[in-house]
Amino acid sequence: MDQLEFTLPEMQAITADILKNVVRICEDENLPYYAIYGTLIGAIRHHGPIPWDYDVDLCVPENQIDHFVKVMERRLPSKYWINYRNYANKPQKFPRIGLKGYETDKLHVDIFRWAAIPDDDIEAKKLISKGVFWSKVWKAKITDADYYYKDKKKRLLAKILKIISLPVSMKAVVKKMDEVSQRCSYGTTEYVGNPFFEGNQYPLSWFDGSELVPYMDFFIRVPLGYDSILTHTYGDYMTPPDQTMTEKRIHNNIYVVRSLK
Repeated sequence: MDQLEFTLPEMQAITADILKNVVRICEDENLPYYAIYGTLIGAIRHHGPIPWDYDVDLCVPENQIDHFVKVMERRLPSKYWINYRNYANKPQKFPRIGLKGYETDKLHVDIFRWAAIPDDDIEAKKLISKGVFWSKVWKAKITDADYYYKDKKKRLLAKILKIISLPVSMKAVVKKMDEVSQRCSYGTTEYVGNPFFEGNQYPLSWFDGSELVPYMDFFIRVPLGYDSILTHTYGDYMTPPDQTMTEKRIHNNIYVVRSLK
């Protein structure tokens, strides 16, 4: 099939099953991971996914990413696949797990490369600025703007950046992103985070240990410093947004997942 169409509850069911398998494998293999971003909010506030969101976000220390990918390639159920450097047309800046035979643009579990951030503020800002820049170039090069963006302005800007970045090979872009993620060795600095997003840097001490919390019909691992992490990122994370807006998204959206080309 060229494409599949899902409602939000159907997307949530698939990504939750992927997550359940990833968690099981990580626990079996003693692989470090943490719920992060919206998945961390969901685990703490809803004990499951945020009701109006299907996205799943985990983070894995940069020095464990290659091992994580190899284990998932070996142990994931055959109906799923891990998209990282094995899809030549769209090599990912971080691993994504999705449905076998289909793209991971929309239906995926994200595995963010949790990198060490320089302690020096100036060096940290330089690194993150570089990460954000190359992340935008990467996204423009791999993204079909007409398929991915509903907003006309975002669609136009993505197309312009794609044209501008044509002289830069994808191999060069991936190399630059690797340089950003591997700038410092994990555990040697006081701060860690996602170097491809501004404002997503946290004290390493907040990730010093983890605990299992209920998530649907299984348990998921969260950092011991989850309250500090979520407060730093979102403020009052325990108060959900307006219910009218969320109900509209739940009932009206249809998501198209395209087959691999």
